Amino acid sequence: PTDTALQAQLDAIRAATHELMDSQYRVLADEIFPALNDNGLRVLRPEDLTGECLAELGSHFEQEVEPVLSPLALDPARPFPRIQNKSLNFVVRLSGTDGFGRSETRGPLRRHFEVDAECIAIGTLWRLAETGAIGRHVVAEAIGRLGVNPDKIDAALA
Repeated sequence: PTDTALQAQLDAIRAATHELMDSQYRVLADEIFPALNDNGLRVLRPEDLTGECLAELGSHFEQEVEPVLSPLALDPARPFPRIQNKSLNFVVRLSGTDGFGRSETRGPLRRHFEVDAECIAIGTLWRLAETGAIGRHVVAEAIGRLGVNPDKIDAALA
């Protein structure tokens, strides 16, 4: 494709992404925050709190909340796994047993679960084609260029 066609695709992706984000922020601001407030829950910004309050909250989080959310093991005493940055985390159920895993082989797992950049790009292009913003041939070309297997079994069913 020409540079002009590529730029048009990028502009369409950017516009669709901004529209989705704007919609999410509207729901948060116009529905979720007011509903929380109506039920006595206010979401405060750090600048709305005193230094003493921030220090107390930080201490409470470190001593009470973080250990519960981030244990090193998953068992009945620690039902929440540690979610480490820069690793792909997943929970699986095997023969009726829940388990938690972490993989340093992020690339192949991201591709398997179709959450790598290439699959996300294809999904975005497909949605743009569905809305008529771009032609379906653009999706087909991108699938070939990005090396995505359109015949792969859905990861949710594999």
